[in-house]
Amino acid sequence: MDTEPDVIEFARTTLKLESCSAGDAERDPLPSGAFNAITLWGLLQLIYRPQALLEKLRGSIVPGGVLGIGVSNFSGMGARVFRAHWKGLGVPRHLVHFEAESLRRLVERSGYEVLSLTFESPYWLIAESMKSMLPLPGILGGISRRSAASLFATFQRTSLGETMTLMARVRS
Repeated sequence: MDTEPDVIEFARTTLKLESCSAGDAERDPLPSGAFNAITLWGLLQLIYRPQALLEKLRGSIVPGGVLGIGVSNFSGMGARVFRAHWKGLGVPRHLVHFEAESLRRLVERSGYEVLSLTFESPYWLIAESMKSMLPLPGILGGISRRSAASLFATFQRTSLGETMTLMARVRS
């Protein structure tokens, strides 16, 4: 389920997923125990009531099924260095931001067992933050963005990474 028609089309044609449909997980009814996996890549920070959504989704996951969440890491190195220029802020679309512990607590309070929490520092996030903070033109701009991305890559598998991916399953 997704609200974007092009995402649904991609899932059906490229991924050959037959049971894809357009809809809004927050507002639309969801079938009980219908999904082996539900992923929320970049979604949780865009909604007003993340806990209510996680609780609702819990009933739609089959026993042993998985929930995957991907969000910006508000306590990452980029948020600290780039501050208002950090593209992980997603202003004005992002309504809420997460740190590792706040995301973990939210997921556990919503009835899930956290399986893993990993961190990354995608090039695009560092490069765009650097470009916003220091808008250098041409080759100089490219060198500054690549240098910043290389520096931040040293933090990417640590809690200082720019993004977090959390995997969980419904608590028994």
